Amino acid sequence: MNIAVAGNIGAGKSTLVSKLAKYYHSVPVYEAVDPNPYLEDFYQDMHQWALPLQIRFLTLRFQQALMVQSTAASHVIDRTIYEDAGVFAKNLYQNGFLNERDYQTYLLLYRAMLPMIQPPDVLIYLQGAVSTLTKRIDRRNLEKEVSQSNAEVIPIGYLNELNMQYDKWVRQFDLCPVLTVTIENEDLNKDEHFSSLTEMIDSI
Repeated sequence: MNIAVAGNIGAGKSTLVSKLAKYYHSVPVYEAVDPNPYLEDFYQDMHQWALPLQIRFLTLRFQQALMVQSTAASHVIDRTIYEDAGVFAKNLYQNGFLNERDYQTYLLLYRAMLPMIQPPDVLIYLQGAVSTLTKRIDRRNLEKEVSQSNAEVIPIGYLNELNMQYDKWVRQFDLCPVLTVTIENEDLNKDEHFSSLTEMIDSI
């Protein structure tokens, strides 16, 4: 069984991936450890760096998907390739950071990859308010004891746009069953809430 965990920046995907992988004796698959070399430039000038940023994310996600499919083990996956196109690239396009030519080039590449990718068996969507996400991002920066130059400095407006895109995307996603967890209502660090989630996964 392959489980995917989806959600906005700061929603707690990596933490949940780790817990689920341990519970199900599965292989955790996190986002690429190498930092995207375009990311810092992107937050400074989204128009200029949107296309190379998204192509790099898409390529790394595609490589991960092929790796997952090449083994018989079960996996728990931190974010999917479907989010790259349906949330992040789409948001950049609708807000004018990707022009029509660049967006169509991106979609051409994405659609060429899709036939080679197997969807997960279940997708868990972590849904949370922007205020919750920003608090978690700030806490994460403090825990890492990073300098301001290396911290995640993400505009609140951008997080809000991604939240809206995620809600639209998950309503249309039909490649596998989707379980939505509202992080304000369910603390997956609590045994009873985590057990409730695993029971829903097992029932699929």
